[in-house]
Amino acid sequence: PQVQQSLTIVAAAASSPNTPAGGAAPAVVGQATTFSSRSSARPQTSIPNGVVSGDVLVSLINTINTETTYFGYVNNSVTCPTGWTKAFSGTNGSTSQLVACTYVVGSSTPVAEAKLSYSSEVSMVTEAFSGINTTNPIDAAGATAGLTPPSVTTTEAGDLLVLGEGSTTSNAKPSAPSGATLLTALTNGSFSQTAVATEIATGAGATSKAA
Repeated sequence: PQVQQSLTIVAAAASSPNTPAGGAAPAVVGQATTFSSRSSARPQTSIPNGVVSGDVLVSLINTINTETTYFGYVNNSVTCPTGWTKAFSGTNGSTSQLVACTYVVGSSTPVAEAKLSYSSEVSMVTEAFSGINTTNPIDAAGATAGLTPPSVTTTEAGDLLVLGEGSTTSNAKPSAPSGATLLTALTNGSFSQTAVATEIATGAGATSKAA
C-alpha cells in the first residue's frame, strides 16, 4: 500500500537582525546521509561531511506506526537520538509515521541513531544546514496524513522550509513543489520511503507545502 504523509519544519534563519545569531543565510551542508532496512529497531546514519559547530541537523525517520507481534498489534514509537529534539511526529492511521529530529551541533560529533520500539521496515535521512538560528532553530512544524501538505507559519523572510514526505511503498517518485529544491529521495525495497526538499521563505505568513 502507498500510505503517504507530509511534514514541514520552519527553521529560523540566522541572517535576520532579529535573531541572536545574525549571519549568513541558510544553506545545505554536505550531502544527505541515509539508512534503510526491512527490519531494524536502530536506524542510524553518518553525519554529512563538512558539518561544523553551529550547524543544525535534521533527521527524518519513516516507519510503520503499528507493528504486529506475538501479543497482537502494538504501537511502534520512535525515539530521537540522545540530545536531539523531536520537532514533530505525524501518523497516517495505523500504517505509517514520519518523525523529524533536530540537533544543534556543538563541540562534539553527534550520533544520528534513532530507536524504534520494535524492529520493522524503516528509512532515515539526515540533512545538515548552516545559517540557522542556534538559540531557537525551529519556528514551527506541522504534519498531515495523505497527499495534502500541512500549513505552517513563517515568522520572516529568509526562514528555511524543510519539507518532508514518507510512505509505505517501494516505488514512489516524489518531487519538489514549485519554488523548492528536492535534496533527497530514498526509495527502495524496504517499503519505507522518505524524501526531503527545502525552500527559502520570501516573507512571513502561512504556507502549505511538502515534498
